[in-house]
Amino acid sequence: MGAEWEIRFGPDNRFRIFYEVDLIAHISVFSFQEPSERALAKNIPRDKMGNSEPDITKKIRALLNENSITFQEIDHEPAITCEQSAKARGCSQEIGGKSILFKDRSDFRLFVMSAALQVDSKKVRKILDSSWLRFATTKELWEMAGVEKGALPPFGRDILPVDLYLDESILKNDKIAFNAGMVTKSFIMKVKDYLKVIDPIICSFAK
Repeated sequence: MGAEWEIRFGPDNRFRIFYEVDLIAHISVFSFQEPSERALAKNIPRDKMGNSEPDITKKIRALLNENSITFQEIDHEPAITCEQSAKARGCSQEIGGKSILFKDRSDFRLFVMSAALQVDSKKVRKILDSSWLRFATTKELWEMAGVEKGALPPFGRDILPVDLYLDESILKNDKIAFNAGMVTKSFIMKVKDYLKVIDPIICSFAK
C-alpha cells in the first residue's frame, strides 16, 4: 500500500494536507488552520474597547505607577480632535493637554498647551530662536512615537526622545487630560502630579 502526501498553503492563512491512498483509490483532504491571529493576539494587552495597546501607553502607565501617581484611565470611542476628546472624556476642553510636535532646523520639539487654545507659531519660533519651523508629519509621528495623529501624549524625555515645552495655560488648571498614545484611551491626573514626572521648559506660546 502506497500513499502520497502534499501540503499546500492557501491565501486564507490555512494549510491543507492532501493525501491519496492507492489501495482504495480515495483522496481525503484535511484543512487545518495555522495558529490564528486571534490565538496569537490573546496575550497582547488590549483596552476595554478591544484595541491593542502600543508600547508608549504601557510606558506611561508604568511611569505613573512607579512614581505612585494616581490617575484615571478612560476607554472611549476614537477621538482625534480636541473637541472629540473632551466630549469622549466628559471633561471640559480646557483641561485637555494638546501635544504638538514641531521640527526646526536642528531637531524635533514637543509643545504642550491647553486644548482650548491655539498655538502661536511666531512665539514658538522665537522660543526656539529659529526662522524655520514645521509640524511633524504623520509618518514622523509613527516613526518616533508609534502613534497616529491625535494620540501623541504630553511627555518628553521620560517617554519620548524630545525636549518638552509646557505652556503656562496648563498650570492654570487643577487637572490635565490627554490621549495616552491611543485615540481610544485617555488618562486624567492632577497637574501637580504630572509636573512630578516631567522636566519641562515652561513658557508661553498660546495665542
